[in-house]
Amino acid sequence: MEINNSNSNQNTNNKPQEIKINNQYSFKSNDRLGSGSFGQIFKGINLKTREEVAIKIESTKIETPQLLHEYKILKNFQNIIGFPQIYSFSPLDDTLVMIMELLGDNLEHLLQLQKNKKFSDKTVLMIAIQLLERIQFFHDNNFIHRDIKPENFTIGLKKKNTVLYLIDYGLSRKFYDNKKKEHIPYKEGKNITGTVKFASIYTHLGIEQSRRDDLESLGYMFIYFLKGNLPWTEIKGKNKKEKYLKIKEKKIEVTPNIICSDLDNVYKLYFEYVRNLQFDEKPNYNYLIKLFKDNMKKYNYINDLDFDWCPKKEQRKSCSLFGNNILSTENLFIKLKLGSLESLNKNKDKCEKVNDKNINDNEEKKIEKEENNNIKKEEEKINDNNNEDEKNKNIKNDINEVNIIKNEENQEEKDNNINNEGIKKEINIPDLKKDDKRELLYNSFEKLQL
Repeated sequence: MEINNSNSNQNTNNKPQEIKINNQYSFKSNDRLGSGSFGQIFKGINLKTREEVAIKIESTKIETPQLLHEYKILKNFQNIIGFPQIYSFSPLDDTLVMIMELLGDNLEHLLQLQKNKKFSDKTVLMIAIQLLERIQFFHDNNFIHRDIKPENFTIGLKKKNTVLYLIDYGLSRKFYDNKKKEHIPYKEGKNITGTVKFASIYTHLGIEQSRRDDLESLGYMFIYFLKGNLPWTEIKGKNKKEKYLKIKEKKIEVTPNIICSDLDNVYKLYFEYVRNLQFDEKPNYNYLIKLFKDNMKKYNYINDLDFDWCPKKEQRKSCSLFGNNILSTENLFIKLKLGSLESLNKNKDKCEKVNDKNINDNEEKKIEKEENNNIKKEEEKINDNNNEDEKNKNIKNDINEVNIIKNEENQEEKDNNINNEGIKKEINIPDLKKDDKRELLYNSFEKLQL
């Protein structure tokens, strides 16, 4: 693997440098996305496809390398929804470089973007369902994560902004040996692994982590998303040891009844279940997922993936006469093609006045006939199993029919004729101003009872 610095012969003390990897990927020195004990991560680009990528770089000289370990785990989850894709992994001089799928913001960042620093009930329920599915798949492949926190769940980019990804496997490990058919042994006296804020009680007690600990940490995340904090968030100590001790005591003190006292019962049930799991017991993920799905049904929420961070869909304007019905221009014209809208396009010089009552009667008959035709058309569509091609074909036919009618109306000899059920009906109106046309159009809409 080769690395090229395109600005190596220049004085670049304050200027970002472009760094190329094997002439296939490149990144700029100022496009750093993050850094830590693992090394650094940059936003880069595939020089051939122009696709944006994430480039993780770690020195091979650090005391606790993680990148190779992370790569070995992540390669088990390629082409799986909710897990980032790896494009390349190679040594580079005294570093390791992993090029992978570029993801979006993590849940902690998205939470802080909310006005009240909280997610809505619906969003938390949808998050819970997806994250439980991710954890279940991770566990089913014999791995536990051991660092469950909001920063380690991200959304995808663009159209994938409703897909939640599980990331950062530096502390992950296997809990089950397939060859020996053995679960890792129960141990005590272990140091805390992971993030203290979301660590399970068993982790605080120094007990070897297993699947139950990932799930308990996940539960603390849900509470954090709903409330914006946790009961032990502000706890401080003279040193790290004292702080951790106080947090442990607080977590033991705060029972599910207390921590969930002002929340829906689903969260209490969740904590009661995961805190009572045995060390090597396989969790019933389906039961936990069903808890949250049932809670969505309880409040008539739809799992439409419309999370709080998603751009709000533009509301289409509609006249108050329509209520909640929103129709396309083509469909509106089709519905009105035998109504008074046609008369507005007639040659006004050749229109003759008729009795208003007759006009209304004729219009109502035409509207009733049109509605019956539309009902029959809808029934035919349903019987055809809502075949999309057939729908499009019907719509095109309707639009063509409308265009034919409009062309015929433009002909002088048919200016005053609308042929419906073999009955010749004349609609004659005086010259109308723009506002009068609009009023007549709205009156026609009312009669259609949209």
